[in-house]
Amino acid sequence: MEAMEVDVVLPSLSSSKLFGLSEAAGFDDITPVVNTDISKGFGQFVSLLCEELKALYKMEEAVPRLGENGDNLDFLLELSSFIAELECPHEELTCGSLEDRLSTVEKRALLVNFLLNEIKAARLYACNELAQPILEKQGDKELTPYLTSALKAAGVPKPKDKFEPIDIIDMLHKGVDARLQSCVERPKPILTAKLDAKQWKKVEKLVEEVAQNCRSRSLLILKRIDVTVNSFLWCNRIKPKEAEIRELFAKRREEMSHFTTPTVADLLAASQDLLRIEQASSARLRKNTRSKIHPLALAARPTDRGGRTNEMIGEIAKEQASAQRGRGRGGGPGGYQAQPSHQQYQQSHQQSYQQNYQQPYQQNYQQPYQQSYQQNYQQPYQQSYQQPYQQQYVSREQMIQREYRGSYQDGPRGGGRGGPPRGGRGGGRGYDRGGYYGHDNRY
Repeated sequence: MEAMEVDVVLPSLSSSKLFGLSEAAGFDDITPVVNTDISKGFGQFVSLLCEELKALYKMEEAVPRLGENGDNLDFLLELSSFIAELECPHEELTCGSLEDRLSTVEKRALLVNFLLNEIKAARLYACNELAQPILEKQGDKELTPYLTSALKAAGVPKPKDKFEPIDIIDMLHKGVDARLQSCVERPKPILTAKLDAKQWKKVEKLVEEVAQNCRSRSLLILKRIDVTVNSFLWCNRIKPKEAEIRELFAKRREEMSHFTTPTVADLLAASQDLLRIEQASSARLRKNTRSKIHPLALAARPTDRGGRTNEMIGEIAKEQASAQRGRGRGGGPGGYQAQPSHQQYQQSHQQSYQQNYQQPYQQNYQQPYQQSYQQNYQQPYQQSYQQPYQQQYVSREQMIQREYRGSYQDGPRGGGRGGPPRGGRGGGRGYDRGGYYGHDNRY
């Protein structure tokens, strides 16, 4: 393949804005260097450019400096490997024999132009790398604040010189033992179990859930305080002092807004004294907050004050479902019912009565009594009295039917007014057996 001819115009180093190269090379114009031989100034200039590229790109290949009596073949071999690692696109510099690759001025100018362009790109790459924050070795930096607070609580001075981590643990252990000797009763930790790695992960997850719950409760109590303060400011008598009240309240609220969530370290440091918590409604605490209007305001105490942040969404969904059930088929005006209707309450009461009283009564008393009555009284009575009586005696309708059949078959024997008797002339007595004055006895 024939080499492609490329016309290269070499600018000066200062015009290319390659600062520092002219001072390192000792000249600014590149054209005289390109016209020289490899063993003279050109080889040293190329080595200078390759050294900067190696430092910026952190490359493994390197081009050695060429002395006055240096071997050109080794220089060309290292240079060929270097530009091959840079993925040089010019075949004039990467293909063919080593002696012919830089034999002409045009090829040397093409090599210098390629290296200068690579230096520009390498400096931009290095600038972006330097602009990023330096990531220091993390090590055990997460434990540093806990160790600092532990040393401070134990009264152990922080070591200043170089020390090993085991030295800090020993100092902390000695300080804690000295503090425990002064305690009348040694505190008992809450968590004393030995856990493995999987169990510690579960503990961390539970602590995170508790921390999220504490954070939600803190935000909720702040919102309740805001609503309470705003409700007091509705009064016309208080409005002139609204600015003063808000200023005082802002300072206290700022202090309450800074809260810390519990961590695993707090769990490890917790003692069994925290298991005994005094209620906010205790007599000792309520003696300073009780007022005369308080018993009247809370005459009917609510059964549930709420406050469980993880159940709020469920309660809202439950109210919406109750509202949809309370609309009814007719879809009357304003179908929303925040509270269950009397009919719903009656149905729920009836279901509860059936489940708790009626069904157990039927299963335990009514059904066994019916079975015993049928076996001991009803079935023997039917077998002994009712069935023989039905067979022995006939009903009135059956008696009338039997009488009718007999009278119809025999017929009246004597003549009567109604016509001639059967088998003879009319006349004679009005009726005989089975006949009423010759009248037909059929219905």
